[in-house]
Amino acid sequence: MIAQIKDDKLKLETKSTVLPLHNIFDKEGIINSTSKLTGANLSPVKTVLVKKENYNEASKIETESIKEITMSATHESSEIDTNRNQTSEILDLMNNFTLEACNEIPSNLQGKLQIVKEVMDFPRILSENPLVLVGGESSPANCQSRHNVAIIIPYRNRLGQLAVFLRHIHPILSRQDLHYRIYIINQGDENTFNRAMLMNVGYTEAMQDYSWDCCIFHDVDLLPEDDRNLYTCPDMPRHMSVAVDKFKYKLPYKTIFGGVAAIRVKQFITLNGFSNQFWGWGGEDDDMSKRIHYHKLKITRYKPEIARYTMLKHKQEKVNKERAKVLRSSHRRYKTDGLNSLKYNLMSKELRPLYTNVTVALNNPGKQEEILERRMKKYKEMRHKPRNKSAVRIHHP
Repeated sequence: MIAQIKDDKLKLETKSTVLPLHNIFDKEGIINSTSKLTGANLSPVKTVLVKKENYNEASKIETESIKEITMSATHESSEIDTNRNQTSEILDLMNNFTLEACNEIPSNLQGKLQIVKEVMDFPRILSENPLVLVGGESSPANCQSRHNVAIIIPYRNRLGQLAVFLRHIHPILSRQDLHYRIYIINQGDENTFNRAMLMNVGYTEAMQDYSWDCCIFHDVDLLPEDDRNLYTCPDMPRHMSVAVDKFKYKLPYKTIFGGVAAIRVKQFITLNGFSNQFWGWGGEDDDMSKRIHYHKLKITRYKPEIARYTMLKHKQEKVNKERAKVLRSSHRRYKTDGLNSLKYNLMSKELRPLYTNVTVALNNPGKQEEILERRMKKYKEMRHKPRNKSAVRIHHP
């Protein structure tokens, strides 16, 4: 197994025994805190916070409690320090042990894939991906990956789609011989959804965990139909979702850069990331396309026969009515609007069995009045709502 090979190379000695999958995870797909876990089934991290979740028929999430799971591993009778710097060093070692480099073209690709839209429960998804480490990270077992890829997903309230996406994408990334980790960047505030800003957050948080050299920015509702569509970063930025079923597998327009996109980390820094100014649906991908051309880079694409995607149906996000206006003046802000102007509050960062969950509150000073207005309206509605008579206390004089 992949993690066992990594442990051998790191010379990690563990005293506890490796447990079968059904003993490690409970029926809800959450790590069983009573089990002793070794480096053979989890990343070398000492303490991980995992949210306990219930999934109902409508695929809505209900958080009940927080479990604290403690994992121990010894190295010549010394515990592995779990601070961020040492964890990063360990991950570097894990992916750079002395194995031959993987083939440039992976040998286990299947080509065209069957798309399954059924929402499976998380325990089943876990059982189908036993080699994926906690946090949604994996590397090839028999060769050294040529690619270190952070998969960054801007997200809000789409648990059913997330389950479908994770079940579909993990096997593909594994067959492509990637060292990768999936980051779900969850917008936890009351602001209008800001896809581009969440992707900037994802990049920032991912780079604190490991020195990734490639970022794939990916909508959660898009499923690749062919695993020959490699999730790697070429010399130039790559638009990956070329042919989507919703658009009859045709490119909507030549400069499009939305859906799924691959950008090298060094190029992303040069571009100053995405703009933070696009609140609501639309505009941020066109702004990035303009940034790419402004910096003398070129958008590349696979052939539409390979870069095919199925889009899962969902409710349309609120349209950004100001997107055209913001786009017209965006070239003036390339140097000041992006990674260097990003502001957010990190609410939580959790290593879950199939992905790393990052929940943030985005800074949007211009929208605070709208938020206060919504809260005041809700408060007034609650205040004037008729109360249950049986619950009213009668005070006698």
